[in-house]
Amino acid sequence: IPSDVIEIALQHHEGCDGLGYPSGLKLKNIHPLARLICVANEFCGLALKNPHRDGMPPQEAILRMNSVRADMFDKDCFTALCKLFHVELPKVVT
Repeated sequence: IPSDVIEIALQHHEGCDGLGYPSGLKLKNIHPLARLICVANEFCGLALKNPHRDGMPPQEAILRMNSVRADMFDKDCFTALCKLFHVELPKVVT
């Protein structure tokens, strides 16, 4: 198995905010494809029906991801997911 594939599989539960597992890595230390898979994994877990829950509409899944743990996701990957499903996120007022 190529070392990149092993690294991606190991890191796909790492969060860009450093709160993931198994190593608590932050953005720059996470393989770029692991960051992408992190977004896809979370999205599929919410949007697809499985033995543990009914799936939710894609737009609802994206909004939930944004409201619960937006800092976990690579911003470019998450933005691409939003564009794919035509979801506009609420503007943050500072």
